[in-house]
Amino acid sequence: MNINIYNIVKTTKVLGPGIRYAIWFQGCKRNCKGCLAPDSRRFDKKNPVEITTIITDIKNTPEIVGVTISGGEPFEQKDSLFKLLVEIKKLNLNTIVYTGYSLEYLAKKEENIKILQLIDLVIDGEYIEELDNNQPLRGSENQSLYYFSPVGEEMAKSIESLKEREIEIEISNENIFFTGIPNDKHKKSFSII
Repeated sequence: MNINIYNIVKTTKVLGPGIRYAIWFQGCKRNCKGCLAPDSRRFDKKNPVEITTIITDIKNTPEIVGVTISGGEPFEQKDSLFKLLVEIKKLNLNTIVYTGYSLEYLAKKEENIKILQLIDLVIDGEYIEELDNNQPLRGSENQSLYYFSPVGEEMAKSIESLKEREIEIEISNENIFFTGIPNDKHKKSFSII
């Protein structure tokens, strides 16, 4: 089974506690004003990657403690998201998933509940540019953190100690990619397109 991927960063320290493997799914129906990754919304952009390839890559990155999944919108590829999370759980890694949908909306469908049960921390809610208040791990104050497991509750202790947002910048093959959620200082330092 494939996932249409926007990007993968093998190690990051800015999308949750510890060193994490980060995956951005391609495709999002939402059109949030000020979206940090507008190119990730396109459904016509194809970069299919086998889940087994991703899991092998994760296994070959032993320093990570967890996986963060974002997008685009991960719940636009539900079957692939479910299969990926099942395989990650077998590796005893914690999971964080960002979604533009509210938890209330997702919980209305049985297939979403099966996915949510595999996640340690869900950060939900659409990005609202006017509500961006520089909280760590959230783009805007309407977004909530939901801990769904004892592992998630342990992560909460580390997350509560975060003081500010951080970003990491990767430059390769004429591309610039930043990981994390920029704060006001970052936004003044560079222009987000």
